[in-house]
Amino acid sequence: MPGVKEEIMEKVCTQIQAELDWYVMNLGVASFATVFIGGGTPSVLPGRILKNLFEKIGKTGKTLEWTVEANPETLDNDFLDICKGSGVTRLSLGVQSFHDELLAGLGRRARHKDIMHAMELLSTGWQGDVSLDLITGIPGQSREILFEDISQAMSCKPGHISMYTLTAEERTVLHDQMAARKITLPARDDEALLWDCAVDFLAQNGYSQYEVSNFCKPGKECLHNLRYWLLKPYCGVGPAAVSTLQGAINNKVLKKTNLECNILRIHNPHSIEDYCMGREENWNRRPEEIRPKEFLLENLMMGLRLASGIPVKEIKSRFGKSLEELLSGLWEKWCGRGYAITDGETLRLTAPGRLILNRLLEEAALAIDDAEEIIIRTWD
Repeated sequence: MPGVKEEIMEKVCTQIQAELDWYVMNLGVASFATVFIGGGTPSVLPGRILKNLFEKIGKTGKTLEWTVEANPETLDNDFLDICKGSGVTRLSLGVQSFHDELLAGLGRRARHKDIMHAMELLSTGWQGDVSLDLITGIPGQSREILFEDISQAMSCKPGHISMYTLTAEERTVLHDQMAARKITLPARDDEALLWDCAVDFLAQNGYSQYEVSNFCKPGKECLHNLRYWLLKPYCGVGPAAVSTLQGAINNKVLKKTNLECNILRIHNPHSIEDYCMGREENWNRRPEEIRPKEFLLENLMMGLRLASGIPVKEIKSRFGKSLEELLSGLWEKWCGRGYAITDGETLRLTAPGRLILNRLLEEAALAIDDAEEIIIRTWD
């Protein structure tokens, strides 16, 4: 929360703790399998506030993985000490690039010296897992520069690297510069070639592409994000947080007893002011019912991003039919065209299929829309 007053930070974190308590009570859970704190920059919080928040989260029970995001310019030994003392197991550092001119173009506050200092702190004062974020397709980024960035990142020996293609989000420096035609993004073909080279380079250095934008050493996948990609239930607290839940929680949030669907997505307000003004047990949430056909398409959209694909048994359990049946034979057509493959345990795309993922999803959406009624039978 750069630029936010400390009293506002404290109020938001107090609300987050109250909302977490509400979910723990109403979900009836003893603990959460994974925890991910981000979508902002937790490392900018004053130590006192951060420690109180982490202590509250730690009391929800033992987790398999607890990730916290940090930016290089705000990572210090005090932050690391709080993470270690609270049970955090994994840190995700938003590097993006090691080149000052590219960082300036992205509107990032950190510079090369800040990143190198943060990496030194991690190497000497952190024993947990580390993930680094990089961006491709930055204006002015050549193949040589990108390979230098990847090499610098690997020098820290992170178990995990996330690599994203640049998109110009509204209300960012980059978006404003593009609107003023001061800079332009690389041509799509050039961007794709740069991406492919980067993926090959990571593979040559032992980082497998287990998801479209995520690479890791063996056994270092992000367990929390795997829950998203496999469409497992998850709970989000705080401004702009999203939850996808089921069962009795629906009635408590929607105040309904006869739902057409047993899956609910809950959107918290983006505005800090709106979130903090939310009434008790509400927080100005906006609930959305997810219909079975929508949920099936989401299973495809997320699961097909994974190199391992979609578990066959999970689809059959969730919808009562195989994916081939649900898609009216479309999967078999994809296999025949060399875009997909199955080993009986998973349904996954081949390398050529992943290159045209969006096109295949469009075909799937049409098949699902034309299908007979689909019912969600189980979900966990």
